[in-house]
Amino acid sequence: MSSNALKTDQIFRPFFIIREHQKTFPVDVEALAADFGIDILHKDWPNDLSGAIGKDAKGYFIIVNRNHSALRQRYTIAHELAHRVLHRDQIEKAGIKDTWAYRSRLSEVEEQAANQLAATILMPVDLLGKVAAEVVGLQNVQDGAQLSVRHLAEVADLLKVSPTALSIRLGIPT
Repeated sequence: MSSNALKTDQIFRPFFIIREHQKTFPVDVEALAADFGIDILHKDWPNDLSGAIGKDAKGYFIIVNRNHSALRQRYTIAHELAHRVLHRDQIEKAGIKDTWAYRSRLSEVEEQAANQLAATILMPVDLLGKVAAEVVGLQNVQDGAQLSVRHLAEVADLLKVSPTALSIRLGIPT
């Protein structure tokens, strides 16, 4: 295999792994992390720290603040996985620690990219369509204006995300 083919595989393979986990809802982020060879550790941390990703002699690990809600922990795991996919070189240098607002030593653009990928991991458009069709019979979930507050909460509950995260993903003003 040529070095270009290897580089291409390294770039796209993570996205194929993610897609495999997006066939059912809610996306099992801990199983997804395991498929990336990443251990999940839950720690008692101050409320302003959400998570971190790092690498040691055993491999990659994600630390999650166990004092945060289950939904917050799921999003944190997805966010840290996104850093693994997008910013692997940064992790290998010094790891990445995110505050409650998902801020780290990385640039705002890099953090926004991790947030976008985390939302895509947890709420892929095709899965949103399945869930919305099941809950409210909507055929086009991207038209978030059709979702009532109650329906939004139901869809968020099925996906195991917060209604706010779902609103942002659908482009509904919060």
